[in-house]
Amino acid sequence: MEPIANNRKNLLEVRNLQKQYGSNGKTNVIFEDLNLTIYENEFVAILGHSGSGKSTLLRMIAGLEHIDGGHLSIEGKDITGPGKERMMIFQNYALLPWLSVYDNIKLAVDEVMSEASEKEKKAHIKEHIAMVHLEDATHKKPSELSGGMKQRVGIARALAVQPLLLLMDEPLGALDPFTRAKLQDQILELYYERHQTIMLVTHDVEEALLMADRIIVLKVDEVASIGKVIDVPFEHPRDRKKLRESPQFNELRNETLSLMESYFEQMQTNNKKMEVSQFI
Repeated sequence: MEPIANNRKNLLEVRNLQKQYGSNGKTNVIFEDLNLTIYENEFVAILGHSGSGKSTLLRMIAGLEHIDGGHLSIEGKDITGPGKERMMIFQNYALLPWLSVYDNIKLAVDEVMSEASEKEKKAHIKEHIAMVHLEDATHKKPSELSGGMKQRVGIARALAVQPLLLLMDEPLGALDPFTRAKLQDQILELYYERHQTIMLVTHDVEEALLMADRIIVLKVDEVASIGKVIDVPFEHPRDRKKLRESPQFNELRNETLSLMESYFEQMQTNNKKMEVSQFI
């Protein structure tokens, strides 16, 4: 059961969502009647072990994968494909290697600001490059950038489209701990400044607790479902060092890790039962 968000407008509605894949004459059901509401100006983290449907859910919300039942809507309008009100940031950066930082962002801006003047577009692009502190790299190609810088380009490009919902599919997973921490802080700064609604898929419990207002923990029995919704009790803005020293933070982290471990063990048990049933 989802908690009611006080004084927050519903932004994204996921209702009775169904998703399945078919191969070799067999149907693999991923989601069946999944329900979820994301509120305006909310930061939500999606946690779950591999195979729990985290990225699949995000891709359906982004309009990059079809659904097999139920419906998705944003601001009351059905989601039937990709749209500029939803932008997704991937782990692999997804930058065009022959374009500069400026031109990678311009490609997206041209698409959504077709009626703006070149002067207006230029100012808009420069504003978003500055937002992620990449002014010195404006004319560099992706091959000249570090992993963290590439991801900042992806963030700037997504935000330049001014989406209602920013979808992030483990965007920091491949980064070293120091770069990851710096980007976490930058994303939180943008969240505060832009009042941006964000959905973040992550495997990292500590990252989820540091950044999110709510954590949706997915589990898999026969199908994937929401195992638990955790309201994160820490006020924004958050201080990483103070949180790590907080008994409440450590207790919640340990409880969440234990919950995910129990879901993983249950999934393994179910898989073994399914393997045995194939030979009976």
